[in-house]
Order: sequence, then structure tokens, then C-alpha cells
Amino acid sequence: MTPPKAAQLCEDDPQCGGFTYKGTYLPDRQYQTFFFHLLINLETDLGSWKWNFYRSNKTWIQFPGLFTATELLGGRKRSGSVKKAAALKKCQANGSCVAVELPQLRLLSYVDLDTLRLMDSTTTMVKAFGVNSETSIDSDNAWEELNTCCPKSGKVNMAEVIRDVDDSLERISCDMPQEEFFREYVMKREPVILVNCSRSWQAQASWTLQSLLELQGGSRAFRCDWELPNNSKLVSPELANSSEEITGSLLQEIIKQNGTIRIFDKLGRRTSTNARRWGERVPNTDKMYLFDDYSTPSPLQGTDRFARAGVLTDYQWVIVSHKDTGTELHMDPDFTSPWNTVLQGHKWWVLMPPEVLPDAFLCDSGCSAKDTDITVLSWYTHVLPQLRNREFYGNKLREIIQGPGETIYMPVTLPARHHHPGPPCSRSHEH
Repeated sequence: MTPPKAAQLCEDDPQCGGFTYKGTYLPDRQYQTFFFHLLINLETDLGSWKWNFYRSNKTWIQFPGLFTATELLGGRKRSGSVKKAAALKKCQANGSCVAVELPQLRLLSYVDLDTLRLMDSTTTMVKAFGVNSETSIDSDNAWEELNTCCPKSGKVNMAEVIRDVDDSLERISCDMPQEEFFREYVMKREPVILVNCSRSWQAQASWTLQSLLELQGGSRAFRCDWELPNNSKLVSPELANSSEEITGSLLQEIIKQNGTIRIFDKLGRRTSTNARRWGERVPNTDKMYLFDDYSTPSPLQGTDRFARAGVLTDYQWVIVSHKDTGTELHMDPDFTSPWNTVLQGHKWWVLMPPEVLPDAFLCDSGCSAKDTDITVLSWYTHVLPQLRNREFYGNKLREIIQGPGETIYMPVTLPARHHHPGPPCSRSHEH
């Protein structure tokens, strides 16, 4: 919504103390707005320069009921002869007073905003002016009391783990008109899954782990991670000195030795195009011909900001992995809104609410048991259960099980993580 609209809504709501949004004040522009009862921990350093805020003109925030976790100012009830106006004035003048209960006229020195009990004909007036982080007004902090010392994952029953996933993300047809998609999802920054976008793709019919590794006789190189069982021996000396770019033939050798691979390979539109344009050597990772095997889903066409600006990028990937691999919680490149289509297998996504930076929720390397480099299951079984019922800016995280033929669209600045409960093959594009 626009800042003036948000300001009017806040002033009309007796429980609103202000809001924040990311961006410069432009009265006619739509912003994702975060409303708060109180604006207390406002940051004004250089790192917060992208953010703007509005503080309500209210002196008091009104809550319809009583809070069960409070402390009386001075430890006693106010005299019945004190009137409402006098009690509010007395509280306003006393730096230790944070709220007044009406009609009881009790002055409070402490209140926990998470303990509101709705009651008829009863109101708690909470100070909105002159409060700060030292004021005795409490509320749960979703970032606190989180154990990020992740144990080694070991073996788990994946069917039981996934049963706890509440996948309620909306599914829509890939035939939705572009204008409607832009209005309902791009402008509102809402993730969504489109179905059947890939039904006519050559990639859907022919891309498999085996077919990709056999490209050009296995000579094409892939950017990937890999691991071998502890008792395995390197058959090829090339593997001992290999970098992150490994040919398909060597990756097939790893698989024959019961190894695990995780391919996250850039298709390299910019790199390969510029190499050809400037007469340079085309890299061994070049896979420009794979662009012919798929197309941008119809509702997403025209939303690529870089293409509209005439800027080539390397923000296109093919992802092929073995079971129980995945990624850390991460942010995608700036100014991008990615989409990802699963061709085979499944992806288990965790999407944090917008603007929630991922660093605080990663496994702590200082106290976590060392898992394998490409396995992320310990985070899913240890940290994720602690996050499910927490709210960040009024929103909870989302979990999605994405299956074959489904395309997920994610808005910009949405921290995401995915795990592969089974061997997937997918392609990803960011625009």
C-alpha cells in the first residue's frame, strides 16, 4: 500500500503505534508495510538507510482487555477517587509508569504485550510516546532462545519428517494472464506455485541426471560438490586434483563408487555470449544449447528486469542432486525474483518471511556437529522445528513440497532454503 494509506490506517487503528517499509518516501508508490504496536528498536545507522518509518501521533495505544503479566506501579492499586484523565496524566508524568488499566485505574510499571486477555468493558492504555528499548514493555522476540547447535543428522525417516510439513502455498494455472499475475503476485510480493508450465518443454521429456552427464560424450563440465564414502578409492587421478568444475564422465565415475553429487550449475548466458562476441575461448561449462529446451512460463514473461534493461546475466541454473542434499538458508541476488521448475523428484522449500535476514538461523559452526559438506538435513531436523510457530513481523515461515511439473515463483528479498528428499532435477532462473 502507499505510505499515506498506511498512515491513515494506522491512525484509525487504536492498537497501531507505527509502521516501517523499505524504500524512499514516494506517496503514490506501493510498498510492503509492516505495522507495529510500538516502534521501539529503531535503527538509524548506515545499514538501515534503505528503510523508512512512520510513528503514530497517538499518546496511548488502546488494547481491549487486560494483560495477565503486569506489575503495579508502587505495588498497590490506585485510589478509587482518581479519575481517568488524572490517572493518565499521572502515568504520563511518571517515567516508571508504562500503562493504565481502565476502568480499574491501576497504574502499571511493567506489561507483557503477548499476554492480552480480551475482556468486555475493560481497556489497557499503553504508553506510545517517549518509550524506548529500556522501557518495561515486553514482547516475545522471535530471534531469541533459538538453539542453533545442530547435532549430526544421522538416519531419519523422511516420510515421518515430511508429514509435519504444512504445505498451503497456493497453486495456480500456468495459463493465468500476465497482467493478473503481475497484479496479484508480483506487486503483492506473494510466492506461488504455477502448475503445468513445463508440459511442452523438451527439458521435461529428456532431462535426467544420466542424459545431462552424457552431454557431448561426457566432456561438458559442471559446477558441483561431491563426496565419496569413506572406504572408497579414487579410481581417476583427475578427481584428486579436480576443482568445482568436473566433467560429466568423472561425475559418472563418482556415482559408480556410490558417491553423492550436488550439481548447481550456471547455464552462463552472459559468460558464453560475451566469449563468442569477443572471440574468446568458450568455457567448458558452456551449455547455451540447453536454453532451447525450456521457456519462461507465460505469466512471468516480461517481468525480467535485467532483460528489459538490456542486461545479460548468468542468473540461470540447472540443479541436479542426490537424495538428502540441499542449500543453506540464503538470499538470492539483489533485485531478482527467482522461479524454479522441478522436472523430476521433489524439493522441500522453507521460505522465511520477507526481510528476515538468514544469518541468525544457520547452524552455529562453533558448536554444531560436523555434517557432510553437502548434507543440510541436520538444520531441517533441529532448527526448523523451533522456527515453525514463531512470527516475524506478524508472519510465519512457509514450507512447500514442490513436485514434478510445478514452478515456484518467489518475490525479491525472501530468504529461502531447499532440501532434496529424493533425487531432483530442476532448472532455476532469476530475474
